[in-house]
Amino acid sequence: MASKDGLDLSKFYDSEQREQSSTQDFSAAEIARRPWKAFWPPRSEESFNIWLRSEFPEVLSWRFDPDQPFDQPWRDWLRSILMKDEDGSCQRKYSWNGNQAEPNKSDLSSTSTMDIGDQITGLPKIQVDSFKYLAPLDIYKTEKPFFSQLPCGTQLPRTNLVESNHPVEIHDICGKESLFKLDEAGFQFMQVPTRISEWTDESVQAEYLPELSAWLKESFSCEEVFIYNYNLRTNDRNETGKGPWRSPIFRVHCDNTPASCAKRLEFQFPDKVEAISSGRYRYIDIWRCVAGQDVDSPLALCDYRSIATTDLWNIDIVYPHFSEEGYELTYSPTHRWFYKKGMSKDDAVLFKLGDNLTTAAQSTPHAAFIDPSASDNCKRASIEVRAIIIG
Repeated sequence: MASKDGLDLSKFYDSEQREQSSTQDFSAAEIARRPWKAFWPPRSEESFNIWLRSEFPEVLSWRFDPDQPFDQPWRDWLRSILMKDEDGSCQRKYSWNGNQAEPNKSDLSSTSTMDIGDQITGLPKIQVDSFKYLAPLDIYKTEKPFFSQLPCGTQLPRTNLVESNHPVEIHDICGKESLFKLDEAGFQFMQVPTRISEWTDESVQAEYLPELSAWLKESFSCEEVFIYNYNLRTNDRNETGKGPWRSPIFRVHCDNTPASCAKRLEFQFPDKVEAISSGRYRYIDIWRCVAGQDVDSPLALCDYRSIATTDLWNIDIVYPHFSEEGYELTYSPTHRWFYKKGMSKDDAVLFKLGDNLTTAAQSTPHAAFIDPSASDNCKRASIEVRAIIIG
């Protein structure tokens, strides 16, 4: 279905669909499993236009353009929702403080986790009492977790996620960075110098992304680098919601699944998808702190070798043109968490979002956390860039 003014929804890309099709499954069973499909894509052009013209008229003039990957109007939609101070469906907040039993030994022995005790021996660590995971609720056995990036105006909640808090130890790898490699641990700390000092949409797109793209191409010796997204994040309440700044995510997650990585290639590179898929491609996040060296909410990363497939729960992230898929994680005592304290502006951490080489680390769980050892006067400010490494 296509709006006559824009936003061609006949080209809605669903990460669960292997083949692109204008036919969508709106059966009762499918809507029960994926509740957002009761509202999107819309089935009635008349009701669709009435709703959008009333709530978000700018949507009608928007169309996805693969040559303009940073045209992402849902950022403004989410900010406008916050400014409206809507409650109910758009602002529902979920939390859960129940206790989860640890997996028994037979469950753990059947997973692919690896003992990485040698790497953490002697590393300084901090205790975080409230590290947020997905709550292990029975509902997720029949209803897929989702997070909506759609305009509000329906009865669809922003999300059906329920969080649970767990105490975890996070190890500081400063001085031991060489023990953790991208294809093994799923992340790697590196020196990536930059000349940028002021972080705005304009400086990022005009200066930082070309600089970083050239560095990635040289470092990976690859055929092509395509940067498709970036986020500037801060927990400074005076800046959050202003311009490009968004809040950090204080919940364990992975941004992609193998299915969503493959599906993104279809709409990002419609003429080259077969050629790209025949070789190796990697989805990489490049994260950098752009504040001081003692920020209060740094990024923690979980060693890929310490997670099991049973820890991963697929989640839909619903955009106007695309249903992306990521992972939420439930807690396991086998998880091994790391960060680097005191990162300078030339420090960066690369971590995996996806890789079609199945013998390499695939997707790295990560989350912001409150560092109890940090000073209170240095708020986190960071930039993350997501890139596809081709070849």
